[in-house]
Amino acid sequence: MIVVELSSERRSPSAASPEADFALWVALSRVKGLGCVGFKKLASHFASPIDVFSAAPAELQSIKGLEPEVIVNLAHFSGWKEAGEEVRRALDAGIKLVPFTDPVYPARLRAIADPPPVLYVKGSLEPEDERAVAIVGSRSASEYGRGVARDLARDLCALGFTVVSGMARGIDGTAHEAALEAG
Repeated sequence: MIVVELSSERRSPSAASPEADFALWVALSRVKGLGCVGFKKLASHFASPIDVFSAAPAELQSIKGLEPEVIVNLAHFSGWKEAGEEVRRALDAGIKLVPFTDPVYPARLRAIADPPPVLYVKGSLEPEDERAVAIVGSRSASEYGRGVARDLARDLCALGFTVVSGMARGIDGTAHEAALEAG
């Protein structure tokens, strides 16, 4: 079991293990109303999720563009158990969690306006993955769309790009299959 403890004084979490640290990142990604853009604002202001969850409301209010609803939801976040369970399921499935501040987190992804707080990685992130392209699209794709995704993925692989996929049905899955077929 992964435990994230909260002190009664300021409701500040502490991470006693790497798994608990991952749970803090997952918890941050589960705060209602906090999207990737809001996350980036918090990440530029605080060093870690512990600091975010420990912050006083006045400090959070000083962050330009952070919605009042998000500040309330951060202060009253109660999904610690679910965040811990998500981390445990991922680790049990052989999935690595890569938090935003991890040196392995892709620098180009970190630089976009709306990066995810944590990546779920099955396999490994390699230096050559810096040349990566995500191919995403409709789950109920037309045959034409699937053909374009297949050709695009195959051609990008031939040029040395890594094709990234969320493995959803439709365009994503077609692109992923074509990339695997292309080696």
